[in-house]
Amino acid sequence: MIIKQPQNHIFYFFLTLSLLFTSCIPQYLPSPTSQQEEISTAAATIQVPSEAPTITYSPSPTFKPTKAVLWRALGASDQYIGALAVDPVNPTVLYAGSQSTIFRSETGGENWQISYTYEAGEEDTINKIMVNPDNPKTIFASIYNHGLIKSIDNGLNWQPANNGLTTFKILTMEFNPSDSDILYIGTESGLFRSINQGKSWTFVSEKFKDISINAIAFDPFSPKIQYVGTMQQGLFKSKDNGESWNQTNYDLFIQTKSMKQETPTWIYDIAINPIDPETIYLAGYGIFKSIDGGNSWQKMNSGLDNDLDGNLFNINHIQINPDFPDTLYALNSRDYLFRSDDGGIHWYLYNNGINFGAGNGPIGSPVLDPFLADIMYIGTWNAGAFTTRQDHIAYDTETPTPYDCTHGWTQLKTGDYAFVVGKVDDPPNRVRIRPETNAEQAGQVYPGMIVKIIEGPECNNGLVFWKIENRTIENGSGWTAEGNLQDYWLEPYK
Repeated sequence: MIIKQPQNHIFYFFLTLSLLFTSCIPQYLPSPTSQQEEISTAAATIQVPSEAPTITYSPSPTFKPTKAVLWRALGASDQYIGALAVDPVNPTVLYAGSQSTIFRSETGGENWQISYTYEAGEEDTINKIMVNPDNPKTIFASIYNHGLIKSIDNGLNWQPANNGLTTFKILTMEFNPSDSDILYIGTESGLFRSINQGKSWTFVSEKFKDISINAIAFDPFSPKIQYVGTMQQGLFKSKDNGESWNQTNYDLFIQTKSMKQETPTWIYDIAINPIDPETIYLAGYGIFKSIDGGNSWQKMNSGLDNDLDGNLFNINHIQINPDFPDTLYALNSRDYLFRSDDGGIHWYLYNNGINFGAGNGPIGSPVLDPFLADIMYIGTWNAGAFTTRQDHIAYDTETPTPYDCTHGWTQLKTGDYAFVVGKVDDPPNRVRIRPETNAEQAGQVYPGMIVKIIEGPECNNGLVFWKIENRTIENGSGWTAEGNLQDYWLEPYK
């Protein structure tokens, strides 16, 4: 008979307890990996006051696009393109606005025709073009200093549409998404509304008297909810079709090196998530984001730093990709186009192929093809328009007319304009002081430029030369080669 000692019971009891405790420790003590995950999660969480909602993200492993993009030059119409619009039914029809002219293309921007022109002053510019989504034959264009013009025949004819306006300094314009008969325009002196397709206008609210209205947006599910972005007083919101307005500037403040105190940010543009209207983005001094319908705001500026002066970029336009609402595009007025693929957490440059050598960068707001959102168009300050579409849409004058050293392009003559053809990454073509010499150069022309024919043709070494005028050329004018049938440089521009 074996007698068990009491101390053995105590020993096995503590041994068992020790093993159980050891096996539980990992559940309560974080490993280095889990610690790192917690740090990463905390870093991706934007801290705001307790009364405001907190935006928590799960960052994706990469912040670069999965598909590389290359912009290519369209030339567009004029060197300066301040406004672009795409027909919502037929996306190969484009409109482009310069300082003094509206151009129309039926071939996705491959060639253009003048739709409207006027005598522009120094400050005048066509700053927005909108096609009626329910009736694409009707187009509105706003001209700073000249008010609004309207066409009801696809841009063939235009008429003023300023009845009731007390100022012609128009800054922006929007259709009501539920009723295209209703339009709003923002001016330097407040907000105006039309309920009859621009036939007459009324002032919306005394609250906006003498306030610059830069941006207008509607809740896509409930258009009676409206937002207005101002230059002086931040953001306003209406929940009753514009009958009453309240400021919604919680955390919507900035302070630059030149400012002694924080002030409500100026707002240039508003973008609302098309499937979640509580998510709103503002473009101004950087980017702000709200996830509660504009009640509170948080800065989203990683990658938008301006290294030259330590401040953020002024962002003039913001655009949401309707197919992928976490993909955003933000445009600095003349320098850079940025993209975010994670709802604004990170931003990176998206300029590959835009010809900055010919000007000071983008100026016209980026617009998207209504059916293929990866196709975009953008205007520039001094190099026409660019697109991400890589396929070439043919048009009637695609094939050159008979070429020889006497006539060259028979369509070209003194006073005509010509388009410099070629891919965006093609090298520039020399502009010579005289056609017979390569040594003396007046400058260069790049694919996508529009030049004016002022003399020619002259034949030299089997090539036809034209004397052209272009403000990017050092001496203002010079001779450039038309090339040959396989590799020509100039084609008629209409």
